[in-house]
Amino acid sequence: MNTPLIFRKLHLDDTQFIIELLNDPLWLQYIGDRGIYSEADARRYIEQSLQHFDTHKYGLWAVQPHFGEPLGLCGLINRGVFSCPDLGFAFLPKARGKGIAAKAVSEVIRRARDQFHFPYLTAVCDPDNQRSITLLRNNGFNRYGRYFFPKSQQSTCFYWLNLI
Repeated sequence: MNTPLIFRKLHLDDTQFIIELLNDPLWLQYIGDRGIYSEADARRYIEQSLQHFDTHKYGLWAVQPHFGEPLGLCGLINRGVFSCPDLGFAFLPKARGKGIAAKAVSEVIRRARDQFHFPYLTAVCDPDNQRSITLLRNNGFNRYGRYFFPKSQQSTCFYWLNLI
């Protein structure tokens, strides 16, 4: 995709986009069910996203073409585990296979390095999610074993990218 991408915070009127993305079969398979089924659920998700920005000055940005609707989320998540954030991304089916995720991930890495001055980024990924693993590796992330989420005991692959 040659069209420039816009990165913006979610708006409260993005509820339908959030419902669609968070109930996409690949989201459910690789990220998990977040219980976002209604506009009220989506508003809560958006409010939490905005609160993350207020607290950390970064978060998951809605990614969209200059003229168009959001195609996905891509950004930085503070999980409270490491001193630097985690890279996160997910895109709607209509955005997949067009280089949009690659472009978005590259931009978020640039912001993490140049704007926020993080020395490294982490990422977690389901071991069966080959497309995301390829995207992480193509952007310089190296696998460093497994990570277990404390609340769910879900095991994921853990990746690391040095930015300095």
